[in-house]
Amino acid sequence: MLCIDSLDSTCSSQSSCPHGYDYSNEKDMCKPSHLVDFVTEKMSEKSQYFPIIIGCSACIGTAFALVGAWCLYKVLNRRKYMLVEENMLHEMRLEQFINEVIIYHKLTIEM
Repeated sequence: MLCIDSLDSTCSSQSSCPHGYDYSNEKDMCKPSHLVDFVTEKMSEKSQYFPIIIGCSACIGTAFALVGAWCLYKVLNRRKYMLVEENMLHEMRLEQFINEVIIYHKLTIEM
């Protein structure tokens, strides 16, 4: 609503609003009294819980990220040990095969 003592749509103070209207700092205009109280009450309620919600969300997100990183570390570490064991097994089999070939060669030469 337009102000009483102003030619444009902005109000200068509380006294420039007609009866039943209150001055709102949001848009510098007069709004019905019941709307100003309702909007102010809802905004203060939302702004009161906003930091708590952000803090809890950040904590939960950090916890999930840490658990995920730990699981990834365990999986990659297990894979590394499996590859090391597999390489050791291949080396042992290759060494055993070479020893068998050497023994077979010695046996064939002696005959």
